[in-house]
Amino acid sequence: MRTPDGILIEGAFRLGNLKNGHAVVTYPNGNRYDGNIANGIFEGEGTLAYANGARYAGQWHAGHREGRGKLTYPDGGWQEGDWKNDQLDGDAITVDRNGTRFEVPVHAGKFSGQGVMITRDGNRIEGTWTDGELGGRLVRRGPDGQIIYDAEWHDRKMNGPGFLRRRDGTSYTGNWRDGLPEGQGAMTDAAGVVFSGEWKRGCFQEGDRRAAFMVDPKTCL
Repeated sequence: MRTPDGILIEGAFRLGNLKNGHAVVTYPNGNRYDGNIANGIFEGEGTLAYANGARYAGQWHAGHREGRGKLTYPDGGWQEGDWKNDQLDGDAITVDRNGTRFEVPVHAGKFSGQGVMITRDGNRIEGTWTDGELGGRLVRRGPDGQIIYDAEWHDRKMNGPGFLRRRDGTSYTGNWRDGLPEGQGAMTDAAGVVFSGEWKRGCFQEGDRRAAFMVDPKTCL
């Protein structure tokens, strides 16, 4: 059956009306639904293939994505979890087009709650998202499971107590401010030499002993 506005509906009919049950609905804009309907609207299990290449497969209620389902985007990213009124709401897995995986609850379309982000190369960041922003205590582990940093983050920078280990083996444990060592802390260089005491903007000086962390050593002269 084709409606006056060009919608093609294939399914079981009775007296000219579509019965409750399975149907295939093709829209003039290219969208195509294949699944269950009730009273002429999407209800239960079904798949909606969008004209732009996106695809949702899962549960529907009253014509909206509602319940468990997976939405795949044209760029290859996807989201799977619990849906409410067309938005993810609750436990979810999100994979972006670069392959980064987020095992983070979603509320009102934004990451919200404790979770983990896993990059394609195996790095893991464990922390808490609030209204889509990552902050608070974050722990990052490399592919080998070793901790790269364990620190408080605010305004997208390390602020407060924390630990960071660099690729060259140098590490710093202590206080941070705006992403740099500030206050009491200790740096251990690749040779095992420790510089412990007061730091200022990534620089340490105690008599003739000087050290730099996260800044150009020339700025510490």
